Amino acid sequence: MRRLWILTLFVLALPLLVAAATIAAETRQPLEGQKPAAGACADMMQQGGVTEKGKKAMREFMQSDRAPQAMANMMEMARRMGDGD
Repeated sequence: MRRLWILTLFVLALPLLVAAATIAAETRQPLEGQKPAAGACADMMQQGGVTEKGKKAMREFMQSDRAPQAMANMMEMARRMGDGD
């Protein structure tokens, strides 16, 4: 009888936990003051420590044939680490 009660509670609680997790994921707001990724990247490229040689190398790489695969690999790694996009 005890197993029946535990199983019943588990069956009833599981959908509630899934629903709560889904709602939490949908309502997640960016942190206050956080910039979109494209804007943050553009700002980073304008800050000190970025040389013209580095900018040129990045530009050449991003226009190369290897860039799409490299970006896909980086995004996959970020997803595995958690919430990368």
